[in-house]
Amino acid sequence: MRVVQKYGGSSVATIEQIKKIAESIKNRLKTTPEIVVVVSAMGKTTNALIALAQTVTTSPNKRELDALISTGENQSVALMAMALQDLNIPAISLTGFQAEIHTNNTYGRAFITKINTSRIEQELAQHKVVIVTGFQGICENKDLTTLGRGGSEATSKNKTKEISLKNTSNNNTEKTLLKKTLLYNPLTHNKTLPNSSPTFNKNKLKDTSNDTFIYDITTLGRGGSDTTAVALATQLKCPCEIYTDVDSVFTINPALYPNARSLHKVGYNSMMEMALNGAKVLETRCVELAKKYAVPLYLGHTLNNDFNKGSFIMQEEDLEEMPITNLSIKEDISLINLSFKNGELISKIFEVIQKHSINLEMFYSGQNKKQYVLSFVCPNNEVNDIIQDLQIVSSEIKISTFTEYVKLSLIGSGLSTHTDIAHELFSTLAKNQIQVHQIVITEISISFTIYKKDKEKAVTTIATLFQL
Repeated sequence: MRVVQKYGGSSVATIEQIKKIAESIKNRLKTTPEIVVVVSAMGKTTNALIALAQTVTTSPNKRELDALISTGENQSVALMAMALQDLNIPAISLTGFQAEIHTNNTYGRAFITKINTSRIEQELAQHKVVIVTGFQGICENKDLTTLGRGGSEATSKNKTKEISLKNTSNNNTEKTLLKKTLLYNPLTHNKTLPNSSPTFNKNKLKDTSNDTFIYDITTLGRGGSDTTAVALATQLKCPCEIYTDVDSVFTINPALYPNARSLHKVGYNSMMEMALNGAKVLETRCVELAKKYAVPLYLGHTLNNDFNKGSFIMQEEDLEEMPITNLSIKEDISLINLSFKNGELISKIFEVIQKHSINLEMFYSGQNKKQYVLSFVCPNNEVNDIIQDLQIVSSEIKISTFTEYVKLSLIGSGLSTHTDIAHELFSTLAKNQIQVHQIVITEISISFTIYKKDKEKAVTTIATLFQL
């Protein structure tokens, strides 16, 4: 039996907490002999490193910022390995580079493209607990990248065929070591690779002494450690457990509504919608991977070993139907409105949207008085970069931004056909003088933006209306 466990930054914020987790892992080994642990940076380390970079420049280079903030996870994995070793538990720490977590080269919000788990499998075979950095990867030009906050949860096992190429010169200096790997790709779900690595005739290996290979570090973005952990679980063919400072998934963030109810079982689709719309317990991409590869996913409080508590994320058909399951809140967002006359600019605008990995959950397009109109929401901290890129596309684009918004999303089932729910929701908000702006309705969600000043009133009103 094996499992991937992920511990968030609040769970490993102090040495005392790291030692307690090490004791918990020691006890878990009695029933689960193979454990891979993914950890985030300690506490607010990532935020401190970002602040440190901003003392040097207000606009740090994204490649260099990834190289800096990825060091937080390096610290955590080494300390966790030491804590386990102090308990006489064999353990080894691996960075994203050493674990061969490959990503694209979108610094700050990289996507995992493939994973070579041969090193992890090798260490597990030697009865070691493997501690892997979350939030990190290496990109196509061999840069070290990070997966973003929660990225640790997405790292997973990969079947590989590996060829080690090395040569020794006359002065006995070891030449370049190149690894050519045929990798299991979690995005294509390629199952054609062999289960074991063949042996190779060293006399037929290529001399790579004149080849140059440059690696860069990337990060996966906020929540990237979650993605790292689940991605590893997809490749290691095992369950994934996410441990954090909350007890479970709730109907509403308890910090905003203390009477919120705990959800013991949540469907993959509902959980993805919650994560996409502001629920911070899990990162969206990790839930997408869990659903795609049917990874059993559990979320619970750190050091709580009672699985009757916490939340299991699973297929919807295994659940009792609930019309409304959750109200998610996404803060710190801006609304960007664009207007222009040249329709050929649409494709170039979408290039900018793709570059910044903007989620299109609140997107509007139309024509008004011979003008094209596009509007979308994005994180506040990306507004300036997006506007700068749009201005490069064309000076014709008229841009307006609005920053005092929050997005609320009611999550459930059959919401696009149950028009009575939408009617009841918006009429109640109107009676309470809460102005609604953009509205998007899907089969499982009703999302809308309101002024930030109305957030607390809206949350209490909706929670009372739908008994959340």
